Amino acid sequence: MSRVNLKKIILKPGEIPFAILKLMQSLDPTLCIQDDKGNVLFGDSGSASKYAIEAESGTVGWVLGETYGAELAFLLTELVAKDAEKKSLANEVLGLYREINLLYNLSEKLGTSLEIATVAQIGLTEAHSLIKATNGAVLLANEGTSKLDSIAILGDPTETQTQLEGIGDILRHVITSGKGELNNYIRLDPRYTNRGVPVSGLLCAPLRAKGQTIGAIVLMSDVIVTYMAADLKLLNTLASLVGPAIENALFHEKTMREAKEREEQLQRQIAQLKIELDQALVAKEVSQITETDYFQKLRQQAKDLRRPREST
Repeated sequence: MSRVNLKKIILKPGEIPFAILKLMQSLDPTLCIQDDKGNVLFGDSGSASKYAIEAESGTVGWVLGETYGAELAFLLTELVAKDAEKKSLANEVLGLYREINLLYNLSEKLGTSLEIATVAQIGLTEAHSLIKATNGAVLLANEGTSKLDSIAILGDPTETQTQLEGIGDILRHVITSGKGELNNYIRLDPRYTNRGVPVSGLLCAPLRAKGQTIGAIVLMSDVIVTYMAADLKLLNTLASLVGPAIENALFHEKTMREAKEREEQLQRQIAQLKIELDQALVAKEVSQITETDYFQKLRQQAKDLRRPREST
């Protein structure tokens, strides 16, 4: 949470809060405003009663005043709350803009390829550019088994694969439940098994397409890290685009594979048909030769020549 700048909120010449302060000071000359460290921001420090100016993070300042001290402290507390609300709204709008921009750019990138590995790597690279991580992967669930196939890797492949084996149960839970997971204390998780390459924290989001979970995208850190809910939300947003793109790539690959198989089968059929056709042509030519008068005459002559030999 960002630090509240009380001075910036109340001491803007020409703004309503500053005008109110000047008016109240004319009514109560003992009014004084201090920050949380006791530094005077407005008025003169005296021995008047002291009232806290509160914010969500705690006390951010004090009002000293005999007549209107409590009222001014209440008013400034409300101003601080409104300022925090305004900043929160601004951050939310900025986050939404960032998310929309991300979706647009990623959609364009994913649309340039129908290769599964390329699509997965684009999604993983985009996630790493926005969220701190040392290792990561895009995984596909192997239909009919509990095996997970890595189709894109972030970091050293051997180390990352070892890390993935250590969090295998967590990954399978994400895929089975269809819900993302954020864990900054992975070493305390009973599902975690250290395989020699430790994991400190992780973010994992399911890859879904056509209502089914087909895999997961995971980011890991081998050093202490603090992932936030906003990070998981961002990864889920990325996964919502990467999942259908991988599904399209899988369908394209299947279509191409089936087309190749049909082509090979057709080539075999054509080859077999050619053989049969050649055999039929040979048989026809032989038949045409054997049915000629000349061939019949030769056959008869051959029989006549064999008779004397047979009689001796």
